[in-house]
Amino acid sequence: MKTQNYAAVLVASTVLITPACGRTVHHGLHSAGGHAEKLGLPPSPSTSATPPAGKAFVPAPVRATPQPHATQEDVVVHAFVLPNGVTRTAAGGGLMVNDSSPRARQFVTQDYIAKQPATANPEQLLQMQPGANVTMGDPFGFSVGRMTVRGLDIGEIGWLLDGMPFNNGAVYPNEIVDSANLTSIALTPGSVDFDIPTFGAAGGVVDMVFRDPSHKAGGFVNIGYGSYKYNNQFLRLESGDIGNTGLRGFFSFSHSHSDVWHGPGFNDRHHIDFKLVKDWENGSKSAFSVAWNHQTFMLDRWPTLGQWQQYGTKWTYDARFTPGTTTYWGVHQSMFDNVAVSAPQHIKLSHRLELVATPYFFHGGGASPGAALLNGSNLYSGNQQVTNVTLPLGNGTGTSSQNTVMYTPNVYDQYRTGANLSLNYTLGAHKLTLGYWYEYNNASTIGHVGYISQSGMPANTWASSGLLRLNNGPLYQSSNTLTLGQVNGLYVGDRASFLNDKLQIEGGFKEVMYTMRGYNQMPGAVYNRNVHYAIPLPTLAMRYNFNKEHQLYVNVGTNFLTPSSSQLFDVYSMTTGKKVQQGDTLLKPEYSIVEELGYRYQGPLLNASLTLFNYNFTNRQVSTTIVQNGAQVSQYINAGGQTTRGLDAQIGFRPWHHLRPYVSAEYLHATTDNDMVTSSGDLLPTAGKTAVRSPHVMVNAALDYDDGHFFGNISMHYVSSQYSTFMADQKMPGYVTSNMTLGYRFSSIGPAKSPTIQLNLVNLANNHYLGGVYSVQNNARATTGVRGTAIAASGQPTYLAGAGFAAIASWSTGF
Repeated sequence: MKTQNYAAVLVASTVLITPACGRTVHHGLHSAGGHAEKLGLPPSPSTSATPPAGKAFVPAPVRATPQPHATQEDVVVHAFVLPNGVTRTAAGGGLMVNDSSPRARQFVTQDYIAKQPATANPEQLLQMQPGANVTMGDPFGFSVGRMTVRGLDIGEIGWLLDGMPFNNGAVYPNEIVDSANLTSIALTPGSVDFDIPTFGAAGGVVDMVFRDPSHKAGGFVNIGYGSYKYNNQFLRLESGDIGNTGLRGFFSFSHSHSDVWHGPGFNDRHHIDFKLVKDWENGSKSAFSVAWNHQTFMLDRWPTLGQWQQYGTKWTYDARFTPGTTTYWGVHQSMFDNVAVSAPQHIKLSHRLELVATPYFFHGGGASPGAALLNGSNLYSGNQQVTNVTLPLGNGTGTSSQNTVMYTPNVYDQYRTGANLSLNYTLGAHKLTLGYWYEYNNASTIGHVGYISQSGMPANTWASSGLLRLNNGPLYQSSNTLTLGQVNGLYVGDRASFLNDKLQIEGGFKEVMYTMRGYNQMPGAVYNRNVHYAIPLPTLAMRYNFNKEHQLYVNVGTNFLTPSSSQLFDVYSMTTGKKVQQGDTLLKPEYSIVEELGYRYQGPLLNASLTLFNYNFTNRQVSTTIVQNGAQVSQYINAGGQTTRGLDAQIGFRPWHHLRPYVSAEYLHATTDNDMVTSSGDLLPTAGKTAVRSPHVMVNAALDYDDGHFFGNISMHYVSSQYSTFMADQKMPGYVTSNMTLGYRFSSIGPAKSPTIQLNLVNLANNHYLGGVYSVQNNARATTGVRGTAIAASGQPTYLAGAGFAAIASWSTGF
């Protein structure tokens, strides 16, 4: 049988595949291109060989031959990559890879991704990593869950897609990308590289790597059906090499739909991914990618602990509308459109000098839902009562002819554009970097009031029509704010390699200057508030290889997080005209120092790693959610100082009789360092209390089997209890979930390459559990302050219900 030749990384008997084109693998180097090579990952399936018809995609016998100038980890092998990117060789079933960076990094590759539900989002796919505490909001990946890393919330995690930052403060992983188009997802849970275009990443960085288009024309299709009327259709088309232009591209489209797994409502998603690559003769590489998403998903009705204990999974929005209520499902659907465009460039200017540039653009807009009961005498805009408006009183939606239920969405519109530019110069053992990151952000939020029908459905859930107008024509507004943000980041660094690459030292310094200008159009509000931050962010890291199997690494880094831009603005109640939030420019940013000490073993039978970590925070920003004028708004609470310590551990086996076990665990000890100031002026005795959203123990275990035809995976995820108040007077219980995958790959039939059937079972035991803390509180019970003052309970925390059981059957094939 004729096959193409491929280069790969082989540590002893392990095969990690990449195209054989004279390149070597450079571990731990950060650049816009060459992600697979630098991480020791399998390549995109774009480079996989195609077996003759009638043959299965089973790797051929491997014959390893050292390259003349190869390092101890570089060899040549002959093997296949399946059409969906599976290699059958990755340690731990695709949950570990070989890595030589001086930081803790945790990977998920297509060996694992392809065996999960097709709609699983990047957040869910990280669930088995030791530092990731992931709440699955639904079995399929449509809705908003929650992820913390070492007790730090998703707002403190930087999210990158091919070098483009997807957030600086908020991100929704269900809206980013189709997982079938990813080569890998890498979580760096501690300090991050100095040239990463993000700040506020004390929780680390999630780096999603788009697959490269194939050199051969073809494609991939996946169709799935399952519980709760779930259905998914995915199609990817590959152009192959376009003549002698050096261009190749892919285009994919998917549509997914399901009913809500508990309660009424539905989720619907349309998504497009596109990537075009240009290979230059001197080894330079240019890319252009687009990710577009159009989505409707149900927001959960987040229960308090008492509501969960009484109602369990039946605590949902109402299936039928009752006049006078605001809990009908139809007014709690979130709508959002977004498009992200990036153009990563890796240009070799000379043998020593290269330019790495990633210009990007993002636009997103949609409606955050809500509802309110209004009457003709209690409508305000800012601090002014609105009288020149006619409410639809007596239309059957209220409790009497004097009131009516109205839809109260917040309509968001955001533009972000920027570029991360760096020059890298190789001078002997040193790689010197000088870079600049710029970003401009324009984000507006307008609170509207919309009509609903007698059945309870809004006239337009996107709030693009059917809105309340004043008698003289303009739209009524309960809020109207504009935030203009500007980031200027300058960085310089050196990556040095000594002793034949046994010793790697990285040092860098980044100065981030961030300006937010807030404009508030509401009557009575302060029109303009501005804040400016200039934060130094030094980093230092070192890795030493004792031999080809044993590594030690140590690093120290810094991060900061600004308060939410929404806290710049005065907010008034739409029903009383009273100020419910005082805007502030004196809120302090969070600053943190993180240290790691780690060990890796990468041998012929298994990979293993152990990382000790320590964080020190000042002005710790803890995210929570409040309701303003009927709509959900995210804000931060300043929790003062915090100390976080713990360890992460992983072990993943290479194939043994087609089996690949995997185990990971984390121990976390996070405590608040000081007492918290309350509105009464007294102090809550929070010093020494366990921090919120910080489970002490998490354990994951998985077993993967894959013989080329039959394959399967079973996994278990355990999270211990975690507190939801700063006083540690309420906590959610721990929980266990398990998932299973079963499948079979057929031999190729004509143009169908490795047709596959697959069954995914989510939450096998159908456990009903609380999966995460949604909103936190100071104290859930009345207490006595440090100075002897009686302090009432600040409120009850709310929680996220973990996803219930679901079964998904799918069929896929390459062509």
